[in-house]
Amino acid sequence: MNDKLPLDFDWRTYLAIHTDLTQNGISTQEQAETHYLNHGQIEGRKYIDHNKNNLPADFDWQLYLDMHIDLRNGGITTKQQAENHYIRYGIKEKRQYHVDDVLETLPANFDWRIYLLFNPDIAKLYPDKESAEKQYRFYGHKESRKFESILTYEKLVAFKNHQSFKSPDDNNYTVFVNHQSSLSGAPIFLQDLANYMANNSNSVIFIDCFPNEYYDLHPDIKIYYHFDDAVLLKHILDSISFIDYVYSNSESLILKNLDMFDDYLYKTIFHLHECKEEIENN
Repeated sequence: MNDKLPLDFDWRTYLAIHTDLTQNGISTQEQAETHYLNHGQIEGRKYIDHNKNNLPADFDWQLYLDMHIDLRNGGITTKQQAENHYIRYGIKEKRQYHVDDVLETLPANFDWRIYLLFNPDIAKLYPDKESAEKQYRFYGHKESRKFESILTYEKLVAFKNHQSFKSPDDNNYTVFVNHQSSLSGAPIFLQDLANYMANNSNSVIFIDCFPNEYYDLHPDIKIYYHFDDAVLLKHILDSISFIDYVYSNSESLILKNLDMFDDYLYKTIFHLHECKEEIENN
């Protein structure tokens, strides 16, 4: 026996359906709820009048709950609860109970973990494999939501784990992109600028094309490696939340792939390779 009332329990309807209760002196909310908990649920007494609002002939209670994951998360899990919810609330809220163009088969390369990683707006409502896959089949494929990556899920998580995930107002990142595998010219200028900003309480991420001992001296700077690969660089940038600016010491990688980096061009500042020479001359 359940010691908690159903979420959609309506004590007035319960008494209206079962007139024998009112005839025996049960007339208040407390009395009605107590009766249901102690006797009504065992006797299988209804607490919603289905004759008052007939369900649609094609109503599928399981699909209804699959489409509205907030109901499952709220404790509505049975056929009766789903039907009661639709009659009492779903109709007024214009909740759908069927879906057009449901994707029958998921893409062979669909990874639900990457899907949630790239779509954080739905991750809280659809946190597991079953619900994420249903979300994509019902809605995500029609919205062209991203679900694949050239990087493995583990590598993408490794990138994201370097972040604090504070709100945009608290922690925006300045990203430095180094395309030249050397410790002279623009790379040195870029490294010095990144170090200066990191030492002045800025949140700095340095995307480099090769590892070197320079960064061992600067633990405040987070390092990723992209090896002059435009696609991989794009995935790394996409994995970083709340980017303020992107500083780059080479125009070629980004400007040769304008469509790919379109979302970042308005916040990108380029450093040309003559930077070091200009500084020395001044």
